[in-house]
Parts: sequence; C-alpha cells; structure tokens
Amino acid sequence: TLFRSCKRTKRKLKKDLNRGQSLGEGRSGFLWPGLNAPVLKSGTVQSVGKRDPVQLVEMQSELIRQRDAWDKKRKARVKRERGWTGRSWGGVSLGPPDPGPNGETYEDFDSRVIELKNVFNMNAKIGRA
Repeated sequence: TLFRSCKRTKRKLKKDLNRGQSLGEGRSGFLWPGLNAPVLKSGTVQSVGKRDPVQLVEMQSELIRQRDAWDKKRKARVKRERGWTGRSWGGVSLGPPDPGPNGETYEDFDSRVIELKNVFNMNAKIGRA
C-alpha cells in the first residue's frame, strides 16, 4: 500500500497581496485625474501631477499598518488552558461542578478532564448514532 488511507492535507490559504490598495495609488505617488484625483479643480481641468512626499509616506505607513492588523486578526485564536498535552483535553480544568440538588456548593473543588473520546454505536436501522 503506497497511499495513505483517507488522510487529506490541509489546504493553505492564499494571501491577497492587493488587499487594501486602491487603483492608481503606488510608490511613485502620481495623481491621475479621474482615477485617484478629481478631474476638475476650481473649474480647471487638472493635469497629471505628483503627491507631496509627506502625504506619500503617510499613505504607505497606513497601508502597512492595515496589513499587519489583518494578519493579527486572522491569527488570533481562542486560548484554552493546557492540560497534559497541547492538543487533547486531558488534564484541562473545568472549574467547580454545578450545585447539588440540596443546595450544596463546591467552590473549593476543581474538576479536571481525565478522558474524552468519541463514542458511537453502529445500528442496522439508523446507522452510526
């Protein structure tokens, strides 16, 4: 048997490098009338010009900040307390149990997961349940 049975590899997500960019904006900082600048300014038709360097640096830093924020947002995961191993639930604390039927509480008790497994029974009528 040369092939692995029923194991799929995780598909890698494609990173959109054009996200956050607007049409006509670039490192050179040209102002194209009708694309990234108004065609008419105070009644006269504008010609192709260049953006001032201070504004250009500000726009590029804003783009970099946005990309970093998107990466952090995508990587943010809910952290759960580790048990004995990194992946399984064994040893994870669940806190005190629910109050008993007579009103007794267990604040000083800490319940932990010993074993967690998927259980299913095969049945002729309903199949896997």
